[in-house]
Amino acid sequence: MFILSNSAFDDLHSKLQRRFKNIEIPALPSKGFSFGAQTEEFLATRLKGLEVYLQAVINTSVFQTDSNVLKFFDMNLPPHERQNQATYVDGKST
Repeated sequence: MFILSNSAFDDLHSKLQRRFKNIEIPALPSKGFSFGAQTEEFLATRLKGLEVYLQAVINTSVFQTDSNVLKFFDMNLPPHERQNQATYVDGKST
């Protein structure tokens, strides 16, 4: 299993908001406000919310070739599973 940090999702979300000001960006699920251990139920709900968020992002055609989205998915693969180390700019390898 490869675990993503909250900051990776926050960073992607912020970049999409800055770049696509006229497009509705899917909402990120709540991180919760308690400090310390989260309940298994909360974590399962958050994970499902992140899955829904990513599905909404990849199902929005304008995001499918966005360099930030492509880098997000490539960056979050274990190194041995990365397909291409090239830099992407709007869906085109540079």
